[in-house]
Amino acid sequence: MDFKLHTLSSGLRILTVPMPNLESVTLAVWVKTGSRNERENVGGISHFLEHMVFKGSKMRPTAKEISSAVDAIGGEFNAATSKDWTNFYIKTSVDNLETAFDVLSDMVLNPLLKKDEIEREKGTIIQEIAMYEDTPMAKIGEVFENLIFSGNSLSKDTAGTPQTVKNIKRDDFVSYRKMHYYPENMLISIAGGVSEKKALELVKKYFGNIQKSSNSEFKYQPFKTKQTSAQVKLKTKKDEQAHFILGFLGDGKGYKGKYAQGLLSAILGGGMSSRLWIEVRERRIK
Repeated sequence: MDFKLHTLSSGLRILTVPMPNLESVTLAVWVKTGSRNERENVGGISHFLEHMVFKGSKMRPTAKEISSAVDAIGGEFNAATSKDWTNFYIKTSVDNLETAFDVLSDMVLNPLLKKDEIEREKGTIIQEIAMYEDTPMAKIGEVFENLIFSGNSLSKDTAGTPQTVKNIKRDDFVSYRKMHYYPENMLISIAGGVSEKKALELVKKYFGNIQKSSNSEFKYQPFKTKQTSAQVKLKTKKDEQAHFILGFLGDGKGYKGKYAQGLLSAILGGGMSSRLWIEVRERRIK
């Protein structure tokens, strides 16, 4: 796969992945921030902001106008938030790529953040938190991370808590965006049936005027484990099933050892041919 990374004078990075055999293209905006970068009193603001970007922008003031613009080109759009990144994307046909740029740049760079929409969306997010609480298969991963990253911002749940979500105000979103949504902290990726030249032209047209940040880059809390012995965390809930995670800290993203550890994870517990599946499902089930 042929790909190139470019950097504009503003510091905005652009990843182009031309795939000439495709008639579709995916445009994504990535921001280097997530739940590990949040203050305690506004936990979940990264995820909350992800929701608010879809609620109205400068050129399309309502959620319906945004969704209608994407539906009109047969596009698909969504977003996601993790502990250290947030992204927004539109997938559409190559012929409609400029419309995708127009819509996505307006959403991400010019969200209206209306107070009434913020209050309304709080209920949706609190329901989403409750949904995960009622889905042990999904919740157990957060319980595990709460334990293994204990004492560090990595232990935070991405969605926050009902109380922190209720605390978030419009001014919090504005401050958070100033701190993290600036070109040096963002990346635009374009992958699909579009040339590198065309992709760069569109990025410069729709994202070229983002102002550099006047603030220094956010310094997240580095992680250093304090664990000296085995730990156990039990979350009791009335349910017909029990969910169990056994794990340990790996080498991290920047180390070659992660590939060997990923393979070991697959052998031991990933998929129907893993040691764990065969032992529990095929040999011990009655």
